[in-house]
Amino acid sequence: MVVDTLVRGAAGPRRCPRHGKMTQVSTAAHTLLSHPLPRYEPLPAGQVPDVGEIVHLTGRASPQFAHDSILLQVTKVEPSSVDASRGRSTAAAGWLYLTGWELDRNRRHRVERCVLVSAAGLLVRR
Repeated sequence: MVVDTLVRGAAGPRRCPRHGKMTQVSTAAHTLLSHPLPRYEPLPAGQVPDVGEIVHLTGRASPQFAHDSILLQVTKVEPSSVDASRGRSTAAAGWLYLTGWELDRNRRHRVERCVLVSAAGLLVRR
């Protein structure tokens, strides 16, 4: 008599096609998979991200993020040098310098970055 060994899988209780053994999702994995992902929405015109806010930078914000988007926890917001020389405030600037921490998949600080991004392309967590 062969005793089935439980194997943890992401699809819930089912038969493993290779061995015919039962698999099941652990409680922790099920909890993780059942929570909705955070939503990132466009920042309204005339607003800038607050210090501490997490911003999702994609290709809409800057071409450098077209293939690999990043999450940035903002520590400082400044208008671009062109906007600043024209006397535009941070809220009226078309391009912004964002300084902050790039976050990894676990939302831990990975590296500090300063990036130039289009204000119209910023996505913030809501």
